[in-house]
Amino acid sequence: MKSISSQRVISRVESLIKDGYTLLETIEPRFDNEKDKKKGRSRGEYVDELLHLKFVTSSLHFIETIFGKDSIFYIRFDSRFDGIAEEPVKLKIALLEAMKVELEEVWYWTAQGLANAEVFNCMLEESEHLLEKGFKIPAAVLAGCVLESHIRKLCEKNDIDLYATKSNGDISNKKASRLAQELTQNDIFNKNDSKEVTNYLGIRNSAAHGHSEQFDDEQVKIMQLGIAGIISRNPI
Repeated sequence: MKSISSQRVISRVESLIKDGYTLLETIEPRFDNEKDKKKGRSRGEYVDELLHLKFVTSSLHFIETIFGKDSIFYIRFDSRFDGIAEEPVKLKIALLEAMKVELEEVWYWTAQGLANAEVFNCMLEESEHLLEKGFKIPAAVLAGCVLESHIRKLCEKNDIDLYATKSNGDISNKKASRLAQELTQNDIFNKNDSKEVTNYLGIRNSAAHGHSEQFDDEQVKIMQLGIAGIISRNPI
């Protein structure tokens, strides 16, 4: 569910879009003089100028507040400021509608990310607690589960397929290491994050197979901090 503030923002966009369509309803032919009017020789069809000014000014102020003047939405909307004919107004409405979709997508993933972050933080805290008690294997496994879960969520967010088709046609889950590679190939993870992820997944695998001699407490502690950093730098 969106927060109250995000609901208000979406409602404001919807209101501006509605204003745009209301503005289109004011289109009428314009004439240079009465003679042309009588002969039906208009210089074109245009919307109401005052309503147009209100619509554009309100929209630009809103876009600047939410996205900033450097955003693609502001630049494109502002570039179509001139012109009170039907087509420029339709383009402005289309930009507002695209912005609404973008806002809804961003807030969906932000809400998902906040929910997951809370769960992941709890799991990492539990992992730290286990390590403090001397249980490095379950601590490493739990931290690794957090990392793998975050990797899969990032893939979902970025439309990276979680499944692979084998040569015999069977469908299987891709391993976390492969998904991490695809996140790197798609520039979601940078090279340093990719190296860290590979290292942490290796520790997780060693722990899962009971190879406690392959890592020590300090490495698990670094792993816990590193995973928290990766999640922070690559939010859902």
